[in-house]
Amino acid sequence: MDVDTHWPYHRKVRKLQLLYPNEWPVYWAAYMVLLAEAWATSSRHVNLEDAWCPALPCSPTEARDALVAAGITDRHWRIPTKSWDDWHGPVEARFEAYRERGRAGGLASAEVRRTTVKHKSTNGAAQVNPHPPYPPTNQPTVPTPRARGSNDPVRLRDLLPPPPGHKEAKA
Repeated sequence: MDVDTHWPYHRKVRKLQLLYPNEWPVYWAAYMVLLAEAWATSSRHVNLEDAWCPALPCSPTEARDALVAAGITDRHWRIPTKSWDDWHGPVEARFEAYRERGRAGGLASAEVRRTTVKHKSTNGAAQVNPHPPYPPTNQPTVPTPRARGSNDPVRLRDLLPPPPGHKEAKA
């Protein structure tokens, strides 16, 4: 569901606030339930009574009368056609465009995987591109005793400085 973040400043919501200064949050919650149900079904033909949430502390008729008086819903308790088309239409088009781009990217990715030469690893499993795409360097990124030409295993304590106050044993 896509909701305008400036709804508290909309003229119809201001009208609802002026007409029902204490009850308007409950009526607005009723409208949000209607909006959520309409988005879930992708249809503005859901009315307030169909989407009613029994946890709201008012009757559907009371909420309907307030929302119709403010012009937030039409006389059939539905989201007005113009509001629905102006908001839901562009969002639906944007969603479909995202879906199409994802589909095209997935097809391209599948084509790359299908045409890539596969190599056998030492354990028999197929690998795609077992070698990095850049030439290996002979310079390590961290200076170690191996960098000086030694092939002996490197111990962690050889890489760290001695703790303060530690006396090295003389050989």
